[in-house]
Amino acid sequence: NAYSYILRLPDGTPIALKYMNPEDVELRWDGVALHYTFRNSKGIIVKDAPHWDVIHVKSLSLDGVIGKSPIDLAKESLGFGKATQVQGNKYFDDGMMNKVVLTHPGTLTEKGQKNLKESFDAKLKGSGSVILEEGTKPYPLSITNEQSQFLQSREFSVTEVARWFNIPEFMLANNDPTYSNIENFANHFITHNVRPRVRMYEQEFNWKLLGNYPNFYTEFNMDALVRADLKTQAEYFVRATGGNSWMTRNEVRSLKNLNKDNDSGRGDAYLEPLNAATEKERNEEEKQSE
Repeated sequence: NAYSYILRLPDGTPIALKYMNPEDVELRWDGVALHYTFRNSKGIIVKDAPHWDVIHVKSLSLDGVIGKSPIDLAKESLGFGKATQVQGNKYFDDGMMNKVVLTHPGTLTEKGQKNLKESFDAKLKGSGSVILEEGTKPYPLSITNEQSQFLQSREFSVTEVARWFNIPEFMLANNDPTYSNIENFANHFITHNVRPRVRMYEQEFNWKLLGNYPNFYTEFNMDALVRADLKTQAEYFVRATGGNSWMTRNEVRSLKNLNKDNDSGRGDAYLEPLNAATEKERNEEEKQSE
């Protein structure tokens, strides 16, 4: 849940948005409309606002009113990832060795067993090379981390996080995409992740800030996120400004953050091929030439 309180002039004109901590916001339904109650850090109510004075954008929702955290909905897989992390930390704390049983041909006192254990553990963590005396033999007890697929389970945790938030795995540094498909992954992320979120903000702004007035609207320009390589851009702009053009050269220059061409006056003109004219226009040209 993302909340922002709308500050307005007496005539209702919005002038600013004030971000509110989601932990300090409560929603109340009076049977007709939603109301938002804002509290300060001490829990004291500082504002009670109707829904049209609050920008509220939700991530996921079960009822369409209150947003739910993806992490709350994925606690089970998150718990598995945490258990894997604990197991990994313990593995390295133990000197990257599994549990071992030491057998001795003779009979050791309790103090002797303690000394042998402490000596073995210290040497194992210190140098990794251990010299056993008097016929002592080691026997590993547990399976290796490779056998328990420790590394694969770590990758699985990253994959699960990517699924929760609908993010390509390469953005979480989990694998390396090839040059040929990285653009497709990026476009997929923009189309199926960024654009739906942006659309929620646009709808909230258009409704609560602009009153859904038809002559004005809010729109996030997504073109900057899907820019192609320079060669593809150049080919696109040539077509856009060439014959039957749908863009002017100044429009292209503004997209590239360049100054407008105002000297010749042709920068704002649409270029058309010489043979591109309606029958009426051709008849008028013939009359003028006569």
